[in-house]
Amino acid sequence: GDINDLQPNVTVRDMKTGWVWYDLNPVPIHAQRIGMSLSFFDCVLRDIMLWHDDDSLYGAGWHQWSEEKEKLRVKNTRKWLRDLGYPTGVYSWGEVWAQYDAKDGFGRGGITYTR
Repeated sequence: GDINDLQPNVTVRDMKTGWVWYDLNPVPIHAQRIGMSLSFFDCVLRDIMLWHDDDSLYGAGWHQWSEEKEKLRVKNTRKWLRDLGYPTGVYSWGEVWAQYDAKDGFGRGGITYTR
């Protein structure tokens, strides 16, 4: 079959700049529903973005959005990463982070590889 038959829950965003994003549907991981995006630059994995996905806490759309809820999402994502054994910080291979981005109005965390 077609490769897309094997990956029905992945959306590909090719930025035509060398960057390609793979957005995965949220799934349960370590007792939390987690959304994930993988970013590649020139076919090399650079970032894994993660976020706690819970409509009851953060709303189901822009009409329920608030900066407060997104900052709570950051706090919960940071805790989830720490509980998994990945505390936020800078390491020799990259960074584990969690932050609110005011430009896009979304709280998330992730792992950025620098090597």
